[in-house]
Amino acid sequence: MATTGIKHPVFAPITARNTGAKPTYGTGVLLGKATKADITINTAEGKLYADDALAEYDSKFQSGSVSLGVDELTPAKKAALFGYTIDSSSGKQILKKGASDVAPHGGFGYYKTKKIDGARKYEVKWMYDVVFRETNDNAETANENVNFQTSEIAGEILPIIGLGNDDWSEEQICDTEQAAITALHTYANISGTPSLRSGSAPSNTKGGSSTTESGK
Repeated sequence: MATTGIKHPVFAPITARNTGAKPTYGTGVLLGKATKADITINTAEGKLYADDALAEYDSKFQSGSVSLGVDELTPAKKAALFGYTIDSSSGKQILKKGASDVAPHGGFGYYKTKKIDGARKYEVKWMYDVVFRETNDNAETANENVNFQTSEIAGEILPIIGLGNDDWSEEQICDTEQAAITALHTYANISGTPSLRSGSAPSNTKGGSSTTESGK
């Protein structure tokens, strides 16, 4: 299988934990246009040697991390992802960041375009519990070359203890792009057509409101 693209990154906050089942999610958001998604898996490994040879081997998922690139993260999307506050008391939307802000746990997913046996397919990925954080804020002056600068954020992937084998994600292959989008919207509790740039005001609004897998 050859990966030829990545699209439609979505996030939905966890609103309830359910024993032995998937979490309940609030209304999700489309984060932007994806430029990359690199997933790194951390495992615990054990080896048993007997009679001068490897007799047993086992590995278990411990945690994971995701590095996500998007073309632009709006203030509303940053508030939803990182627990920041949007103050609209002045009539403008002002994003405020505090040292005590707490990023919400939430589900995160996207789809990758693949070629399988000569046919175009769409692989949907959904991670049940991810906590995102901002990375460094870099900028550079313009010069004779056009250098596009995009947003990059990092997240920690956690398993759902008691769900299956302490599952942390699921995947499915769709025959059409629309089917992949529909699957993601179902996961992320998104109805209708989500806005690429704006977003509904998050609950913290004041005033009037390893192994690395890459996708590129």
